[in-house]
Amino acid sequence: MNTNNIVKVKIQLALSLKAIKWLFSSQYILQVVFVESFVTSVGLPLHRRYTQHS
Repeated sequence: MNTNNIVKVKIQLALSLKAIKWLFSSQYILQVVFVESFVTSVGLPLHRRYTQHS
């Protein structure tokens, strides 16, 4: 491993740590994403079933 790779790894680690901190600080966004994915996972099968019947 040369120094250039080590620097890149350190930068990636710092960025991922920042991203994790940001995610924890923005739990509202996480909740919105979770709700949206839940709605789509439940809503799509229901929608398909409804369109098949009609």
